[in-house]
Amino acid sequence: MHSLGSPIIRLSDVVKYLKGTSGLALFRVFPKLRQRFHKGRIWSRSYYIGTAGEVSSEVIKRCIERVEHD
Repeated sequence: MHSLGSPIIRLSDVVKYLKGTSGLALFRVFPKLRQRFHKGRIWSRSYYIGTAGEVSSEVIKRCIERVEHD
């Protein structure tokens, strides 16, 4: 996902909002997901934020693979 944001908003708050609202929307559209994710945690607690041009796609790939194995 690519996004532009205001520097006065903490990125951690943006991630929390996106995960929270998208998780609730998924549970609303697919109620059976609640059986699998009974604690209401559909997303991993981890996330990665980097600026464009700051990191290579290989760095991002390694970060994602590490989260998948945790």
